[in-house]
Amino acid sequence: MAALDTYFHWAIADAPLVNMPSALRNLEIPFEDLIALSEAMVANREKIRPKVRARHVLERVILTKTFQSSRNVETAMQMLGVRKAFSKIKEHITPAQSVSEIKDRLDHIVRRRNQIVHEGDLQRQSRPRSIKRQNVDGGEFKDDIVWLRSLVDAVDEALKTASLKK
Repeated sequence: MAALDTYFHWAIADAPLVNMPSALRNLEIPFEDLIALSEAMVANREKIRPKVRARHVLERVILTKTFQSSRNVETAMQMLGVRKAFSKIKEHITPAQSVSEIKDRLDHIVRRRNQIVHEGDLQRQSRPRSIKRQNVDGGEFKDDIVWLRSLVDAVDEALKTASLKK
């Protein structure tokens, strides 16, 4: 999951600051960052580089967001100017899968990751008498890692294709 999340953080941080997609243009930033930028510009007009400072704010803000679930992947792709993200990803993922298969698998992996990381991988029970953990299948995890790699590659190809069309 970290590979997907990190990929989007880097891609968005490096996005052009001209002709921004509306999803990026409408990103909420802390008001204090706007004040700090304006004060720096007034204090040192010759040396201040506003777009560099803006990019630093962008990086800081997006690092507070996760781009792991299918919904968040769509949001990240919109910030990068790509609509109907999974239709574009579908064209590049191997083996071939439908949009719903890609979304379902990604969301399943995210849920499973969250169970492990945030819930201690415990089974949910209505009347627990003892602690029981989920069954772990190492083969399934290996398959998920391989699949996530193909997803990141497909996202990368979809973004390259989209940038060539602009």
